[in-house]
Amino acid sequence: MTSDPTLTKSAGIPQPKRPKFELAVAVNWAIHPIIAALLEPTRRADGSFPPWVMRLANQITIFRCAMLLLMGPLFVWAAQSHRLGWMCTAILTIAVMFLLDGVDGAVARYTNSQSDFGAILDPMADKIAGASLMIWWLVTVYQFNREQFTMSFWLVILRIALDAALAVIALFEAWRKSHPKAGKWGKIKATCDYVAILTGYVGIIVFAYGGLGNGFTVAAEWMLVVACLFLAPMSIGEHLRSLWRRRRTA
Repeated sequence: MTSDPTLTKSAGIPQPKRPKFELAVAVNWAIHPIIAALLEPTRRADGSFPPWVMRLANQITIFRCAMLLLMGPLFVWAAQSHRLGWMCTAILTIAVMFLLDGVDGAVARYTNSQSDFGAILDPMADKIAGASLMIWWLVTVYQFNREQFTMSFWLVILRIALDAALAVIALFEAWRKSHPKAGKWGKIKATCDYVAILTGYVGIIVFAYGGLGNGFTVAAEWMLVVACLFLAPMSIGEHLRSLWRRRRTA
C-alpha cells in the first residue's frame, strides 16, 4: 500500500491526485482533469502505461521548444512584410506555448515517467526558446524602434547570461543527482520573462502600424530589469542554497 500523499487508489491502482491549487501553477491545476481524461484510458491492467505514453512528456517539451524557435523568425518576416495576421498568429502561438509550460511535467508526474533527462531537457529547452525569442525581438526593435535598441540589447544580453548561469547550475545539480526543479522565484522569473517577451512583441506590432509602441517596449525593458536585478539572482540563490543544504546533509 502506498503512503505517497500525491496518490489515490482506484481499483487497487495508485493514481495521482489533482495538485493543490497555487497561482504559480494555475494552468497545471486546471489541465489535470484533461490529462487524466486523455491518458487514463491508456493505462494497463497492472497500472503502467504503454511506452509511447511514457515518452509523451519529453515529446511535448521538444514540440513546445520547436514551436517557440519557429515563431521568432516568423514574426520578423511578418513584420518586414507588414502582414498583421501573421504577426498576431505568432503572438497567439507564443502565448499558448507559454501557458502550456509545465504540461510536460504534469504528464510526466501523471504517468510516473519522470527522469533525470527530462528534468534537464525541460528547463534547457525553455531557456533556448526564450533566448531565441528575445534575440528575434531585438532584430525587430532594431528595424522598427531603433531609439530603444541599445537599452534592449544590453538587457537581453544580461538576461541570456543569467539564464546560462542557471543552466550550468542545473547541469551541476543533475550531476549531483539532486533532481533540479524550478522553485518559487524561478517560476516568478519565468512568468515575468513571458510577459516581457509578449509585451515587447505587441509593442512592435503597435509601432509598425503607426501607434505609440515605445510604451510597450519600455514596459518590456522594465520587466527585464526586474528579472535581471532581482528575480534571476533570487532563482540562482535558490538553487545554490539547495545544493549547499544537500552538501551539508550528504
